Amino acid sequence: MILRAAAIALAGLTALPAMADITTYSADRFLRDYGRTLPEDRLYIRDEDGTRLLLDILTGAIVETLAPLETGPRPMSPGEAGVRVPPGHLPGPGQCRVWFPGRPPGHQPPAGSCDVRVPDGAVLIGG
Repeated sequence: MILRAAAIALAGLTALPAMADITTYSADRFLRDYGRTLPEDRLYIRDEDGTRLLLDILTGAIVETLAPLETGPRPMSPGEAGVRVPPGHLPGPGQCRVWFPGRPPGHQPPAGSCDVRVPDGAVLIGG
C-alpha cells in the first residue's frame, strides 16, 4: 500500500478533499478486485467509510465510484490475469489456484478452494 502522504504527493495535491482517512491500492490489486486494468492516470482508493473510488491523479477529482466488492476476489483465466500457466498446472473445474507471476510453476501454491485471500502480487486463477 502506498502511504497517504505519498498518494497525495502523487496526485500533486496538498490534501485530498473531504477524505480524512483513505487507503490507496496498487494497479495489481485493482485488476484482482475488478478484473480490469487500472488506467495510468487514476488512483484506486478506499475512503473512510469503505467506498472504493477512482481519482484523477492530476486533479484529485473523483472519476468513478466503484461497485462494492463481492465477498472475495474474482477468479480469472490466465489470459485475463495476464499470466502464463502451463496446462498441467491449471486448477480443475470448481477449483482455484493462487498464482504468483514470475515464480516457477513447481513453486506455486496447490489448487484448492476459490474462497481464499490473494496476497499482493498474486492473482487467482479459476478452473
